[in-house]
Amino acid sequence: MIYMHYCKKCDYLHMLSGHRTNCPGCNDTLTELKISYMDYYKMDLKEREALAANCRNEDFLKKSAYVYKKHKFSKWYKEGRERG
Repeated sequence: MIYMHYCKKCDYLHMLSGHRTNCPGCNDTLTELKISYMDYYKMDLKEREALAANCRNEDFLKKSAYVYKKHKFSKWYKEGRERG
């Protein structure tokens, strides 16, 4: 499935398959968004730009972030979200 992710460092919305944790561009940590791919697909350009602008707001990002439950129980997540 396709999921929407946001990278703070790249300031970019990614459409990625699966629950990704690292940005394909800069390898920084991604934030998975609660918005579905189909909802994003149905948005017009202004709505997409507004979503991207809202993602720059830390409060909005916390509210709209989704943490994949399986990650919460993994060792790397508990140790500061660094894979290794």
